[in-house]
Amino acid sequence: MIPFPEVIRKSGDFQAGPPSPLGWIPTRFRTGGFSLVELMVAMAILALLVVTLASLVGQVSSVWRASNQKIDAFRSAREAFDICRAYLENATLDPYYSYDDAANPTRYLRTSDLAFVIRHGGSAGSLSQNVSAGQEVYFQSRLGHSANPNLAGLSGLLNPLAIYVSFETDPSPPAFLQKPASHRYRLMMARGATEENKIYSSAGSDDWFLDLKTNAIPIADNIILFSVFLRNGDPSDPPVSTWDSRANGAVVPQPADSAQLPLIADILMVAIDSDTAERLENGSSPPQPIADAIDGRFQDPSQLDSDLVEMERLLTAANVRFQIFRGSISFKESRWTR
Repeated sequence: MIPFPEVIRKSGDFQAGPPSPLGWIPTRFRTGGFSLVELMVAMAILALLVVTLASLVGQVSSVWRASNQKIDAFRSAREAFDICRAYLENATLDPYYSYDDAANPTRYLRTSDLAFVIRHGGSAGSLSQNVSAGQEVYFQSRLGHSANPNLAGLSGLLNPLAIYVSFETDPSPPAFLQKPASHRYRLMMARGATEENKIYSSAGSDDWFLDLKTNAIPIADNIILFSVFLRNGDPSDPPVSTWDSRANGAVVPQPADSAQLPLIADILMVAIDSDTAERLENGSSPPQPIADAIDGRFQDPSQLDSDLVEMERLLTAANVRFQIFRGSISFKESRWTR
C-alpha cells in the first residue's frame, strides 16, 4: 500500500488540503482571485457611482447656495414690507360729526382735522415725480416721535408719515468711499416730528406731507413698485387705488370715503436683487427694462392680475431677478359707516 504522501505526489488532479479529523479530503486544484476584466468592470462601476454622487452633491449645494443668496438678497425688502404694513395699519383719522354751517346749521356732516391720502406715484403733487412706481401714501399716526427729548415718553403724540418709491442717488455716501453715486429705486419713508406737523395749519393744502420730503430716508433699496389698493366696508364697491379723506366733505349726500379710513388695504411690493440693479444701472435715468415693466401699470385695480402677468413677462425676458411681496391689512381705527 502506497503511503499517504506518495498518493499526493503521484496524483496530478488533486492537492492535499489541511489535515482533517475525518481523514483525507482532496480538493480540486484551481487559481484564486478576480480576473483583469472583472477588476476593470468593478472599477468602472465604482467610478460611475463616484461621479454620479459628486454631481448630485454639487447640484444640491448649488440649489442651497442659490436659495440662501435669494433669501439674503431680499431680506431687507421683506423687513421693509413688514415695517410698512405695521405703520399703515395704525393710521388714524379721528372722524367726528359737526354742523354743516356753524352760523345756520341744517345737518350733521362727518369731518376730521386729520387726513389720509393716497396718490399715484409720478403724478402732480406727489413726492416722487421722477418715476411711476405704484402709489404714495400720506397719513397720520400716533408714534410719539418728538424733537424734544423731554417729550419722549408721550406715546400718543401725532406724527405725519409718507411712504413712496423714488429713483434716488446714494443718500450722503461717506467721502472716503470715493466712488460715483449710484442711482437706485428706493422705498422711502418720511416721518415728521410732532413739532413739525402742519396738519392743523395747512388749511386743507398738501403742505403737511410735501414738506416731509426733507426728512425722507430709504428703508430698502431696489424696490421698484409699492402699490396699495383699498377696500371699504361695502362688498359691492370695487377696490380703488387713490383716496383722499378730505375730498367732497361738504357735498350732500356726503361721499362714503369722506373723512373715513378705508377698511382693508391690499399691498403689493416688487423688489429686484442688487446684482441686477448694478447691471442695469443707467446713470440718473431709470433702467429701461424696469420702466417698461411698471410704467402705466398698477393704477386700475381691475387690471391687477393682467398687469402682474405682463410685468413678470417683461422682467423675466430682461433677465431680471425679482421678488413679489403681497399682503393685506385691516386699519385698526377704521370705523366704516355710510
